[in-house]
Amino acid sequence: FLLTSRNQLIRENAMCLKCFTPEESLDYLNKMLPEISQNHDSLNKLRETLHDYPLALAQASSYITALPSLSIEDYLKLYQQKRRVLWEEEEKLTTQKDKEELLQEDYRRTISSTFTLLLEHVIETSPHAYELLKLSSFLGNQDIPKRLLMSWMVDHKKLSEFNFHEAASTLIKHSIFEKNEGEDKEEKYNMHALLHEFIRDNLTNDTKNVYLTEAISLLSSFLPESSYRIWEILSDDRILEFHLDSLLTLAENYGFQTESFLDLKIKYLHFIHFFKFDYVNAVKKAEELEKNYQKIKQCSPLTIGKFLGISGNLATTRWGYNKAISLSEEAVE
Repeated sequence: FLLTSRNQLIRENAMCLKCFTPEESLDYLNKMLPEISQNHDSLNKLRETLHDYPLALAQASSYITALPSLSIEDYLKLYQQKRRVLWEEEEKLTTQKDKEELLQEDYRRTISSTFTLLLEHVIETSPHAYELLKLSSFLGNQDIPKRLLMSWMVDHKKLSEFNFHEAASTLIKHSIFEKNEGEDKEEKYNMHALLHEFIRDNLTNDTKNVYLTEAISLLSSFLPESSYRIWEILSDDRILEFHLDSLLTLAENYGFQTESFLDLKIKYLHFIHFFKFDYVNAVKKAEELEKNYQKIKQCSPLTIGKFLGISGNLATTRWGYNKAISLSEEAVE
């Protein structure tokens, strides 16, 4: 007998199955979509977008097969723009065609129903675990430091360390968190990118704003006002920088423009411009911030001054020295 389970406590004769390798994904898609198999670039883009997740590949290939007018490019566009609706439509089609064995590999559950059942079980088992999961969905999905999550639960939410360990252990037991200890010996967790996206997609806008605010507050607590100290911290902790960049990108995509977000984004912009010398990225982020200058003017004088100082520095190549001097003088004022 072969028993499949997400329970990590099963020890005897257990074999851990992870996602497909890129090669396995392409082999599977070539078999499921033979009429498209010659278009290697399209198949590769599909498997990259679905992060080599077997169930997602089965679901996508079956949906594309069932709808002859739908190309891979059409599917990818729908996935990027209307992922939640797409999964709902796939669920409907799978239910309608179940008796016709639409899913050739005997996948009777879709991504949506599988993840929904998993999250429902987590909520029943440990409400704190689900809270931790919602916060994690606004960080990067790889190398989430244990210390970051514990700080949020203990220092920010005023829960106990016992609550944290119970919550984190629940996610590990259900194979939602995969422990990852690198050369630095720090315990970190990985989440699959599709589940990471699914959790956010199923939150209301108000709930998204709550957890964006929580995540911004958490990362801000690790970054002091001093630009030099921020440089010391981020230069020494690239994992923290990775999660900071991931969070700010998500917040920008959701149109989140609170004072705390703008303050954190300007701190990071200051770091990448003056300490990383990443001028291309700095210009891009500065242009994003310029669209919200009226809101920036409501921030603290230090935050406004930092932004104008960066803008003045960048202006030397964008608008000329007169503009650069004007902005720099305004920053000093």
